[in-house]
Amino acid sequence: MSSKPYEILSDERSVTVYSLDYVPNEPKGWRKDLKLDIQKVLEQLHAADGEGVFAVYGCVDKAKSKSDTENVLFYNLRSDPFKQIASQGISFDTLSPQETTARLAQAGKSEYQHYYSYRISGTSSFLRHDIEPLLSWDKIALPSLSGEVLDYWKLLREHISEVTVFEDKDYSGCFGIDIHICESGTKTENLVARMKKLLDGLICAFHRMPNDVDAEVLAATSSQLGVPVEQLLYKEKTILGERVYRRRHGWNPKDDYCTTANITIEYGADERCFSGKIYRKS
Repeated sequence: MSSKPYEILSDERSVTVYSLDYVPNEPKGWRKDLKLDIQKVLEQLHAADGEGVFAVYGCVDKAKSKSDTENVLFYNLRSDPFKQIASQGISFDTLSPQETTARLAQAGKSEYQHYYSYRISGTSSFLRHDIEPLLSWDKIALPSLSGEVLDYWKLLREHISEVTVFEDKDYSGCFGIDIHICESGTKTENLVARMKKLLDGLICAFHRMPNDVDAEVLAATSSQLGVPVEQLLYKEKTILGERVYRRRHGWNPKDDYCTTANITIEYGADERCFSGKIYRKS
């Protein structure tokens, strides 16, 4: 049994991390060392044409992860280490505590609590075609890939008539998101640098304010986001349920329930647009 707080195994196609804790947004002590060591090995991975990065995170005790999967696997590590391997596709998934325990045991690493995995994989398998979506949209024009959360939120709400909802009721469980981007340019993007704002914006687009939201909170949110109060009170197609935006940060997406996401991109398209779906996770 190892006495180290973490172990990292890597080769040119994969990185596996066993740790006593996850990497927070601003790590200190050995967690900062863990962050730097993961960044170093990620920079050694190489993706060929038609390949991207498939990542998995698991925690033996879900309450101890204290963060959503996208943050743990990508945002907290920053985007630069993924520059070469995330230009064509990103896919991530979340293990249940039981699955994490089994995987650690299989590897002989049961002394650890957290599991990270990154591997190079063909992007053709990232998007899910075998699921029934909760909602979907097809080829909505995308002005820019460098938008803020507000930009993606506005975009989906402005094109809400183009969104098809398959279940006209609130969904409270964990969900997955598939996004396919058509990029008119040929310069490649680091999708990790774009992912958080894209996911947060579209998740927020399917939330709604509660009927009894405090008028002061509503006015503050309206001012902070620069949109009329009336625009915050929409109800149509808000299947991800009620959410009060935070006073300090504004946005409050239910992103910790997004346990799976798949993003692919093709370059040199006739126009920049994106298609997507949100689907239930069992």
